[in-house]
Amino acid sequence: MIQSVLVLANRYPPANSSGVFRTLFFFNHIAARGNYKTHIVTLDVPSYLQGQTIDEKLLEQVSDLITIERTKSWNVRESVIVFKRWLRPNSSLQKEVKHEKINKNDNKKISFFRAIKDVFTDEVLSFPDQDIGWLPFAYNKGVKVVRQNNIKLVYSSGGPWTSHIAAYLISKRTGIRFVLDYRDPWYGNPFHAKKSKTFKHISLLLEKKIIKKAARVICNTNNLKEFYVEKFGFEEKFVVITNGWEKTYKTQKTGTNTKGCLVISHAGSLYGNRSPNNFIKAVINLISKKKIAKIQVQLIGAEDSVNKYIADEFGPEWLKDIFMVIPRVQHDVCLDYLMHSDVLLLFQQGTKLQVPRKLYEYIAMQLPILAICDEGETKDLVKNNGFGIAASDEIVEIESAILQLTTSYDFTVNADSLINYDNKKLSLDLENVFSSVLLQCQMKENV
Repeated sequence: MIQSVLVLANRYPPANSSGVFRTLFFFNHIAARGNYKTHIVTLDVPSYLQGQTIDEKLLEQVSDLITIERTKSWNVRESVIVFKRWLRPNSSLQKEVKHEKINKNDNKKISFFRAIKDVFTDEVLSFPDQDIGWLPFAYNKGVKVVRQNNIKLVYSSGGPWTSHIAAYLISKRTGIRFVLDYRDPWYGNPFHAKKSKTFKHISLLLEKKIIKKAARVICNTNNLKEFYVEKFGFEEKFVVITNGWEKTYKTQKTGTNTKGCLVISHAGSLYGNRSPNNFIKAVINLISKKKIAKIQVQLIGAEDSVNKYIADEFGPEWLKDIFMVIPRVQHDVCLDYLMHSDVLLLFQQGTKLQVPRKLYEYIAMQLPILAICDEGETKDLVKNNGFGIAASDEIVEIESAILQLTTSYDFTVNADSLINYDNKKLSLDLENVFSSVLLQCQMKENV
C-alpha cells in the first residue's frame, strides 16, 4: 500500500542555499521508488528572506511525482522595523543633529536602550529564528494537506527550527506522528553563541519538548547524534543519516583545467568562522618563497570583502592571476568551475558537529579535497575515507598541505566510501525510518 508523507521544507527550489539539496535529492529518490507519495510544503518565492538566492534551473531537478504546496511567510522583524520608520521618519536625522551634545551619561543610556532594542529585534521577534513568520502559514497548509490526503506522517527539515515547531503543532492537531531531521544543530549551534541566556534557555526547553514527542530524530553526523543524546536522552529515537552526493550528468569529469597550472577551487559564501585568510597567506608565502610554481585559486561565490582583503593586505596584483574571486553563479555553472579544477577547497572552522553539504558535492566529483577544519566530523570524514587532506587553520600546516598536493600526493577514488554516501542509498535509509514508525503505529492500533 502506498503511503503519503508531509514534508515541511522551508528551504527548497528555486532557493539556492545549502539546506535545499538534502530534501530535494532524498525525496526525488523516495518518489521514484513509489512506496511513498510526497507532499512538500515550502515557501513561495516572494516570501523569501532578504539575501536568499534563487536558481530557477533547480526546479528542473524536482521530480514530477512530488506535489509542492507553497505558502506565504511574514517577516516579523522587518515589518516592525518598517513600522517604526513610518512612525518616526526623521528620527535618524534628529539623532545626527543632537549627536555632538550627548555627554557620557547620555551615551550610557543610549547603549542600554540600544541593547534592549537589539534583544527585542534579534531575539523576541526572531525566536527561534528569522523564519518564525512562516509558522502560521506552514501550520495551516500542513493541517489541510494532511486531512485532504490521508497522510500518516510528517517530516520536517531544520534549520530553520520553525519547521520543527510546525511539525510538532501539526502532529498535535491531527494526531499523526512526526520525524525531525537535523541538518544542523539547534541547541549548540555556533551561530547562537551571542544570544542571551534567556533566549538559549527557552530554546532548549522548547526543543526538548519537541524531541520528546517526536517519533524519530535524524542527525546528519555521528557527533551530532552523540551530542544530542547526551543532552536530551531518548537514545532510542535517534538515527544517523548523513548527507550524500548525487549522480548527475555534471558529476562525470568532462576535462581537466586549461589554465596551465594547479587550480584550487572553493564554492560558496565565506561567513562566520569560515575565513580564507590563513589559506590566502599560505599561498602567498609559498609563491613568494618560490616553493611552488604559479597556482590559481578560484573563490566562487565569495563576498566582495575577500577581494578587498587581498587587495588591501597584499596588493591588487594578487587578484590578476592567482586569486580569482568570482561572483555567485547558478548551480550548474558553479559545477562546471569545480569540475575543471584539480583540488576542491573547503573551510569548516569553529565546529566539530557539522559537515558542510558542499563536501558531499565535492565527493561526487572524485577530485582531491583540501579541508581547512578543526578536529571533528568534517576532518574524520575526509581523512577516514581517503577523500583528500585535512589541515587545521594554521598557516604552516596549510602550507605543508599545499606542498603535498603539488608534489607527492597520490589520490585515488575510494569506491566503497562513494557508495556509502550515495543519496539513493541514504534516501532508502530515510524511507525505512518512515516505514518503521508507521509499522509501530499500526501495531499499537491493533492492540
